[in-house]
Amino acid sequence: MTNQAGESIIHWGYKPYLLDSGLSVWLDHFRWIAAFAVVCDHVRWIIFPNFESRGLHPHFTLAEKAFFFLTRFGLQAVVLFFVISGLLVGGSLLRKIQEGRFHTRNYALDRVSRLGVVLVPAVVWAAALQYAGYGLACQTPDNGPTLLGNLVFLQNLGFVAPLCNNHPLWSLSSEAWFYVIAPAFMLLWVGQFRISVVITLIAALGLGVLGLRLDHETPFFGLLLWSAGLLPWFVTLRMRPLFPAIALIFVLALTRTSLFETHAMKDVLITLCFTALLCTDPAQWSKPAPRFAHYFAGFSYSLYLVHMPAAQAVGSVLGTDHPADQTISYVLYVGTVGLMVLVGWIFGQLFEKQTPVIRNFLYRLTGAMRWKSA
Repeated sequence: MTNQAGESIIHWGYKPYLLDSGLSVWLDHFRWIAAFAVVCDHVRWIIFPNFESRGLHPHFTLAEKAFFFLTRFGLQAVVLFFVISGLLVGGSLLRKIQEGRFHTRNYALDRVSRLGVVLVPAVVWAAALQYAGYGLACQTPDNGPTLLGNLVFLQNLGFVAPLCNNHPLWSLSSEAWFYVIAPAFMLLWVGQFRISVVITLIAALGLGVLGLRLDHETPFFGLLLWSAGLLPWFVTLRMRPLFPAIALIFVLALTRTSLFETHAMKDVLITLCFTALLCTDPAQWSKPAPRFAHYFAGFSYSLYLVHMPAAQAVGSVLGTDHPADQTISYVLYVGTVGLMVLVGWIFGQLFEKQTPVIRNFLYRLTGAMRWKSA
């Protein structure tokens, strides 16, 4: 396949400079936008829980119809998270393996600190709201094994369920298992067979014994999406980013219709379009509002982990199923979204921002060699 100049549209070759381009700024934008989309979707579910079952009210204005359309992209946003994680974490991992700088202990400490520094207080936060009676979706508070299972990423594997007031934790289980499985395949690829076998056995124990289901919310399927994030390191599409961006927007819009029978089909198409966008020539990516992007991306992980328990607490206090044709309902919606962002920011300042400090402490505690990590 060639362009008008006779050049091949697809160019193969490793791009170690990938994150030195404007793409890194856009990745920050994509991260905070995706987290915000998840919050908007979940708060809509709290304020207007029966909207989808009722369908669009015949007297809704165009603005109201647009609101309910634009606030329903939470699951699609999680797909973007997976691909971005594959690009950032997978790309860093691959580079270290190729350069002979991969150390299992260092890698484990990096990933545990990245996930755990926010996860532990987030689970405590969710449990406290449950036991205080503010878990809107909880018939009874989660027991000890469920809380512990969510802390060690066993949710969504047929062993324990995500917390009753924090279902978004299902994706964190996938993320954690990506971190286990990915180095096994990469080490095998570069010939470090012995280490690869050990890691693969650990992954098999976690995924196989616990009864893996193949659907869009399980680590095995999500690994395919996560792996797509590695392609931009090796593939360059010689086209303007605008074209795959338009295709991505079009596909995202189609996923809100009844055209696709399964979530998996939607996820694959979103992944293909988003990966194609990330594969365009990094030199073509501008750097809009880099400080803004970096600041809000800096607490996007916290926002994702803590917003749902807080939103359910708001629903427990102020009620749910508010009239969709009254302005006050939308004022309540905007206020709740703003409150969720504030809660996420507070957790980000208290915990996520301290990740490097905790990571360095773990390195000193274990005597691990210090390497710059993603």
